Amino acid sequence: MMEATVFAAYETSIDTAILEEVTNSYTVSSGSISIDNQATNMQYPRLEITSDNTNITEVEIGGNTVQLNKTISTGDTLILDFNEQEYALNETDIIEDLTFLNSDRPKLLMDSITDINITFTNTITVNVTHKEYSNILTNEYVQDFRISVDRGFLSDRKFKKNNIKQLILESENFNVSFSNMAYDWQLFDAIENDTPIRITYREDHTNGDKSYKKYLTGIKFNTYERYYRDSTGIIFESLVGEGNNLL
Repeated sequence: MMEATVFAAYETSIDTAILEEVTNSYTVSSGSISIDNQATNMQYPRLEITSDNTNITEVEIGGNTVQLNKTISTGDTLILDFNEQEYALNETDIIEDLTFLNSDRPKLLMDSITDINITFTNTITVNVTHKEYSNILTNEYVQDFRISVDRGFLSDRKFKKNNIKQLILESENFNVSFSNMAYDWQLFDAIENDTPIRITYREDHTNGDKSYKKYLTGIKFNTYERYYRDSTGIIFESLVGEGNNLL
């Protein structure tokens, strides 16, 4: 006879992080630059390249490549901003000198450690600007935490002869809500400033057999409530919002 395993309790924690812009500097004489974009959505970085004497001929990020042929000497600055699509050498536009070999721009892949590969002749210094999540709050307990998924499908009747209908995913929306969650004003400021937020949910079963960890990224909360219930003496707080990826 098979016995069902019953878990007495779960050890859970919920971390909250806000998306912030960061710039890191790398001095490179060979090899690539690795950017940790794990638990983060796809994004386009900004590169600022300087050198005493080098020739830049190619930049590849996330499988997408752009070719150019630019010499950089002392005092020169090459800007390759794949986010704002601004490309300049010493503030002079060079878009006409770039050849994009793919249908998309060089990018940091979603939930990945992505290498920035630059083809050059001598040592270069690269300032890489991108966005990363910075943890601001850990909640060991909330009264209610829910993630729900709304998915929409289209019918694809490619096989009309047999009248077979295949459903194709058209849209996917992730909804998240909290109640009785204590948080500080840094999170409130992020909500007010329309800053994307990431929730990290961890769950460990008491016998150690199972562990779960998920990230909901790109959250923006559209409902905020904080109130005091006189009969219980408890401050209730609630948040309702939407995210764009569950990783």
